Amino acid sequence: MSASWPSAAHAQLGPFRVAYRDVLPTTGSPVDAPPLVLVHGLGSSSLCWLRNLPALSASRRLVLVDLPGCGESDKPRYRYSLGFWRARLLRLLDHLEIDRAVFVGHSMGAQLAMLTALDYADRVHALVLAAPAGLERFTPTEATMLQRSVSASSIRRQSQLDLRGHLGLAFHRWPDEAERLLELRRRMRGPELDGYAHAFAAGVRAMLDAPVHDRLGEIAAPTLLVLGREDRLVPNRWLHPSLTPTDLARGAKRALPDAELVLVPEAGHLVQFERPDVFDAAVLDFLERRALAPDEAAPRASA
Repeated sequence: MSASWPSAAHAQLGPFRVAYRDVLPTTGSPVDAPPLVLVHGLGSSSLCWLRNLPALSASRRLVLVDLPGCGESDKPRYRYSLGFWRARLLRLLDHLEIDRAVFVGHSMGAQLAMLTALDYADRVHALVLAAPAGLERFTPTEATMLQRSVSASSIRRQSQLDLRGHLGLAFHRWPDEAERLLELRRRMRGPELDGYAHAFAAGVRAMLDAPVHDRLGEIAAPTLLVLGREDRLVPNRWLHPSLTPTDLARGAKRALPDAELVLVPEAGHLVQFERPDVFDAAVLDFLERRALAPDEAAPRASA
């Protein structure tokens, strides 16, 4: 399956130039249907939604963002946190005059989406969480080990073979189009690579500093969880070899008050890229049943 990829627009959000793609529906959308905001994971980019674009953009407006430090956005050496990335994301929505949206996040992007639903519920119409980070519990010792295992210098030193091997861990079976996910990273040199490596290492710390597992019961938005049964990255197989994606998913569903769960067979961490057919069908069905009617949404809180 191939897909064309739209050129990025850029928004100057304070000192940060953020790349995004604002894709209008190709066949019309339901009246007042909220747009979908697609947020990538750690060290990734909006290109991780490449194979979902045709199906999801047929009936919905999509906003695909490259978080600062990633993709085609600026990559300054900054004290990144999930709160910082969330603030940039909300400022982008303000720039696009979007009050409420369906937040569709992958991995770290799903953790950002949950934090947004927790602290800015008036901006979130519904959640779609693909292989979400932030659900797994780590002891202080485990968290320190994870932080020490990823440094900016180790990211900068990755060879082409390393890049392919690390990305391969995100799949059950390597899709041909996964080559496109390596393109941006392969081209990075000099200051851009330094900034990307810094943001990647900072992202590991940021995720560990802002877990959501103890606050899931506070999320009121309708939620769809989509996980690959063969995910080798979440949960962490090195630290928690007996914990499976199914265990993590079912625990999250029990804690979330209004959640549905889809476990995708023969799919790894990049579940939406590896099995776009299953992912897109699940998302569109969920949106049709749970996230279409604007009168279900709470009114925007006053400032």
